[in-house]
Formats: sequence, structure tokens, C-alpha cells
Amino acid sequence: MNIRPVEMRFLDELFEMESGYVLDFKNRTFDEFFQSEVGLDIYDPAYELNGTSKAKRLRTFLQVGQKAAVHKALRALWEYREAIRRRSGTEESLPTARDELSAIVERLGGSPLPANKSPPTTRPSAPDAAVAGRLAEEFLRLGDVRFVHVGR
Repeated sequence: MNIRPVEMRFLDELFEMESGYVLDFKNRTFDEFFQSEVGLDIYDPAYELNGTSKAKRLRTFLQVGQKAAVHKALRALWEYREAIRRRSGTEESLPTARDELSAIVERLGGSPLPANKSPPTTRPSAPDAAVAGRLAEEFLRLGDVRFVHVGR
């Protein structure tokens, strides 16, 4: 058994598997994802032990798959999830998700997940009045510059 029950509950929530789906995958894209990212056929009958939905196949794979393939899949699923989240501009709903998933991946023998690459959500602060005044003066002085044309 690769994944402990408490970890599986976390993964169910993280990858939106409660309803039988996995993230926004369709059958074809789920198959393509596993072929290209993990190098295995997720639709192999070996992963039908608990049912045929994408979530049930993934849960079975996480339990019976080789540890190296499991942590590779978890990393790839995390990257896919993060790409969806960033594209949609949604905030992280599970604040410690990266750290929790990274701990699972490390326990299975993988390297830690990279730090989040999300852009900061705060806007840069406006310059204070003194800085704004100085910038305005410099801009106005530009109008006093005379251009001299030097002929050949």
C-alpha cells in the first residue's frame, strides 16, 4: 500500500476526485496524460480493481503502482492542477496543499515539489507624495530641454 487513508482523503480533495472525475480530464485526455507524463496505460485492467471511473482508476494506481511511477504521477498531476489554477486566476483553496503533497512524494522516494511559481497577489504600492512630487518636477523639466540639430 503506497498511500495511507488520510493521504487518500487529501488527494481526493486536491485532485477533485470525490465525484469520480479527476480535475478536468476527459477519458481521452486522462489516458494521454498518463501515457506522456508517467509512461503507463491508466486504462489497463490492473487499475479497474475498484471500478472504472477516472478517480477509481487513479486511487487503485496510487495504491498498487510502483512507488517511482506514483510519485511521478503525483508531481505531474500537481503541475497540471497548478496550470489550471493559474490560468483561471483562482486562489489556492488548500493553503498547505503543496507542502502536504510534497511530503507524500518525498515519503514515496521522490524529490520535494518546487516552490509555487504563482505571481504575487498584492499590487505594488504607490509612491509616497514626496517621490511623486519629485518625479513630476523632473518630468516638467524635460519640457525645458532644447534640441540642437547638428548639421554635417
